[in-house]
Amino acid sequence: MRLHQLTESKQNVAEAAEDRTSYQIAKILYDKGIRYNSSSKEGELINAIGLVMVKELNMDPKIVRNIISRDDDFLADTLDELYHMSQGVTENSQRVDSLVTDALRIMKGAEVSDAVSALKTVLGDREYNGRRGHYNFYVKQIIDMYSQQGAAGK
Repeated sequence: MRLHQLTESKQNVAEAAEDRTSYQIAKILYDKGIRYNSSSKEGELINAIGLVMVKELNMDPKIVRNIISRDDDFLADTLDELYHMSQGVTENSQRVDSLVTDALRIMKGAEVSDAVSALKTVLGDREYNGRRGHYNFYVKQIIDMYSQQGAAGK
């Protein structure tokens, strides 16, 4: 049982680093004016992701080719992050608003782990863990809003 827990915690650490990299790449692309919407050509976006990894993050081109050709989750998470940045959180998305506001009400601190814990409470562990990359956008939004509330309260 302990070996399983150790393996699971190492996997979570690796996924967290991968999620941060997905967000970082999406943010760089977004800041350069690259958007992802229904008319975007994914091939061009994938090439742009590769260029950011090599030129901006100084990764080895061979490793980048390997990641892009074999790690579908990484690409999906990166494209998902870029999509959310491109779309923004719209007023008509009541689910997003309620997820964020419900999580903010029960959040106990300003750390990422606090936001994840609050979001898991609202969604349920199974839902959150099953779509972790999808919910990273909301975790970041919750932390930003929590920080804004703290700054406004001072």
